[in-house]
Amino acid sequence: MESARESKEEIKAALRKSSVNLGDSLNTFGYGRINTLSSITSLRGYPCIAEISNGGEYVGTINIIGSASCRNFNRYSLSYTKLGENNWQTFFTSSSTSQVYNNILYSNFDTLTLDDGDYYFKVSLINSNGDRYEDIGLFKVNNIK
Repeated sequence: MESARESKEEIKAALRKSSVNLGDSLNTFGYGRINTLSSITSLRGYPCIAEISNGGEYVGTINIIGSASCRNFNRYSLSYTKLGENNWQTFFTSSSTSQVYNNILYSNFDTLTLDDGDYYFKVSLINSNGDRYEDIGLFKVNNIK
């Protein structure tokens, strides 16, 4: 890094954005192998921050907390899929250029619309250049106890 102008969130986003998918689940390899040169290069353009902050076990309605922000922000969307599947269902797309930083990305998501089990929730941010930044959080839906 040339200076300390990059936040820890921007550095984390650059590492995720540049990682090379190793073809297995997040539980096995995480986001993949880090491409260091690509990470450093993307920091020069001030990477976007896409992050889901909460995860865990939930019952009923929940707020999805996280960040969707960058200097050339365009929009973000939220989706989910059941663990072990790759059938992403988008349930929200922002209709404005309102950025969110460590706050509510989506309020009152009703987990009763889902079968009990483990789910990945994903925030996808697209900047004005068309670049995509993503983060995934693991949520356990347990409405029947």
